Amino acid sequence: MKGEWPRYHGRPLSFVAQLDAATMCAAGGPDWLPQDGRLLFFYELEHGGWGLESGDAGCFAVRHETGSASPALEPADLPDGARFPAYPVSFVAAPSYPDQGRLQIDWRKVSKAEYRALEAALEALAPPEPAHQVGGYPGPIQADEMERECQVIFGGKQGAEVEAGAADWRLLLQLDTDDGPSMMWGDTGRLYFWVREQDARSGDFSKSWMILQCC
Repeated sequence: MKGEWPRYHGRPLSFVAQLDAATMCAAGGPDWLPQDGRLLFFYELEHGGWGLESGDAGCFAVRHETGSASPALEPADLPDGARFPAYPVSFVAAPSYPDQGRLQIDWRKVSKAEYRALEAALEALAPPEPAHQVGGYPGPIQADEMERECQVIFGGKQGAEVEAGAADWRLLLQLDTDDGPSMMWGDTGRLYFWVREQDARSGDFSKSWMILQCC
């Protein structure tokens, strides 16, 4: 890792993921991802925020590094429970489907039989858990309006400008609760890292935002 270890109010962040850009692209990742280097993800596990207010800035971090990787030791003051073992992953291209809340269906015009059929179809299409994901539609646990939340907090705009700006945000990484590396986000929740497409294309991941949702 290059540079100083990220901290939030003096506390070190947990290192939660490292993704190789070339491998993601070769597997069919979004075309707005960098073509080389690696993306590093951090979150302050012990006292980190939910990403729902501007004061949560700094409790998470995303870095894009290129060149040879430099090994880095985790800070000595990082709690044992905030350290995760190495856990190799692979990338598989898969379709992504919107949650029923994102479909904006007028349920007054849908019969009970149609609703049950739609619910069954969406359940059948849902990816197996843990549902780690790069790009595509998020698998929300709570309200499916995270792009708008990112724009409101990060962009500081109101009204129609929020809706227009929300369209720029892309799901960078969805990191699920996972027993394998002993990761638990809140109460079996998920971390959702977001970035505006224009920032990702320019290689600026310092403007990424994160939202935590859980049961």
